Amino acid sequence: ALLYTLSSVAIFGAFSSYLATSERVIGDVFHRPSWFPYVFGGTAIMMGISSMTVGRNVGRIGVDRLIRWAVIAYTMAAVAMYVLSRASDGQPSFWPFMILLTLVLIGYNVLLSNLNAAAMVPVGHVAGTAAAVYATVTTAGAAVVGQRFDRAFDGTVNPFSLAFAIAGVLSLGMVLTLRRQRAGEVR
Repeated sequence: ALLYTLSSVAIFGAFSSYLATSERVIGDVFHRPSWFPYVFGGTAIMMGISSMTVGRNVGRIGVDRLIRWAVIAYTMAAVAMYVLSRASDGQPSFWPFMILLTLVLIGYNVLLSNLNAAAMVPVGHVAGTAAAVYATVTTAGAAVVGQRFDRAFDGTVNPFSLAFAIAGVLSLGMVLTLRRQRAGEVR
């Protein structure tokens, strides 16, 4: 439960940074302020479609396998977004960056709900209390993490992209650590 909760803090923190910074990124970095509602809405639509698709298939795939696949895809897209950002001095081309951002946000959307569900499994006997603790820890932790990256905004997408890349790498490490721990318990 702890590793899934900490993974949630990392990815929710990066998402919080997105929420706080995305309008400035679209306006100040890409010089398309009038596009912001369409970009924000378009990514939200893609996140919704991913939720419906995953919701119909999570039972068939299995939550642990789904989390592994999603965290790998999230991390790959986030690191690619950061590499693109750094390679262009924080001013990448609009469409490649938006495609990677959309993939990252889809990964976030798939991960957060499933990490929440997986974190509750080992604490089912105290589910109400565990859910309250999970919500408090993830929300407070994400606010602190997101605020740090939001304050680092420097007129480029570097801090914004770095938040997602760090979240992906940390989450991947925690999910793989949990998988190794579980494999050790089976033996």
